[in-house]
Amino acid sequence: MIVTANQIYGTATVCGQAPRGKINDLLFDDRCWTVSNVVVRLGNWFTRRDVLVAPREIESVDWPTHRVYLALSEERLRAAPSLESNPPVALRKYWESQRMIAWEAYWSGLFQQMSDEGDPHLRNTRAVAGHHVFGLDSEAGRVDNFVIDDSTWRIRYLVVRIGKRQEAKRVIVEPRWVDSIDWDLRGVYIHLPKVEIEHCGEFVNTQNLNLAMHK
Repeated sequence: MIVTANQIYGTATVCGQAPRGKINDLLFDDRCWTVSNVVVRLGNWFTRRDVLVAPREIESVDWPTHRVYLALSEERLRAAPSLESNPPVALRKYWESQRMIAWEAYWSGLFQQMSDEGDPHLRNTRAVAGHHVFGLDSEAGRVDNFVIDDSTWRIRYLVVRIGKRQEAKRVIVEPRWVDSIDWDLRGVYIHLPKVEIEHCGEFVNTQNLNLAMHK
């Protein structure tokens, strides 16, 4: 089934019969465009902790009721690796920026170790959403959402918003056209002219995409 990242956020993760945490983000590799981990937020404001759950640990999904059923006990979920153990580019860049504030002397060793380690191709959907989309000749729009196949957890399309929010048109672009993502410039670079991006298939909703896939 096709679903968007925005639809996935906030979905309850269920261990057994009890909801335990909610999906807060998705990590993906920008070379193969496959979700490598779902970020599950546990606890409340004071005890909040983000842990990583691989798609293979997901037994089933029920998007209408906003529930994802995990093949994990509550204990195994709480013992899952933390987000900090495998941070995406955006989080590592945030750590680097923190080294520039007044606490630099105290935290420099920790942040240096964290920011220098990690996969430069590991991204998170929340951070890439909002990036400027550049065609071969000029800027075309902004990343608005991601369309995901929940049977494979592949990102099938980027949803690109063209124009101002009030009159915006949304189109779908296949990841194979993405040349690179630049966090510092907040840019996604697509190997198509601007006019071709603007004339990609229009995104209305996931229902239309699901119907089109099964024709």
